[in-house]
Amino acid sequence: MNEFLARQAREISALLERAAGRVIVNIVLAVLAIIAIFAGLAFLTVALYLKVAALAGPFYAALAVGGAFILFALIALLILRLRRLSGPPAPKPKPVEADPTQIEAKAAERRAALSANIDETVAPILSALHEANMQPAELALRVGVELSKQTGPFGLIALAVTAGFVVARSISGKKG
Repeated sequence: MNEFLARQAREISALLERAAGRVIVNIVLAVLAIIAIFAGLAFLTVALYLKVAALAGPFYAALAVGGAFILFALIALLILRLRRLSGPPAPKPKPVEADPTQIEAKAAERRAALSANIDETVAPILSALHEANMQPAELALRVGVELSKQTGPFGLIALAVTAGFVVARSISGKKG
């Protein structure tokens, strides 16, 4: 029985030694990375100081570089203060199994609200185009409204980017 316990103790101690070795290696690598980051920041600070000193003199360079670090520190402290004031995040409620019909109803409700918002926004422009007897522009606007209702925001963004590239290429005259 003692032999069994001794073997189990040796296996556990070997596992712990390997785990401790990995932890130590990870800590050493993290410390080396932090030292390298600080050294890089020091060299970047010196380079910034030298550039500003060449442009405005050493006094103003020291003021500018020191002021930049103080401004960065104040912004970081302000963010920290705001995070403390907001308190710890509220615990997330457990997700409730949603009924697929409720999800579809909510999605349809959101699409209807978006469509109403688009119609409300475009209505004055459509009436002005109609009064000015500008049928092509009115038709283009109506097509755009229907397209925006059907594709959604990401589709519109992709369409706008594509149209931008096409228009830019046609304006610049580049082929292929």
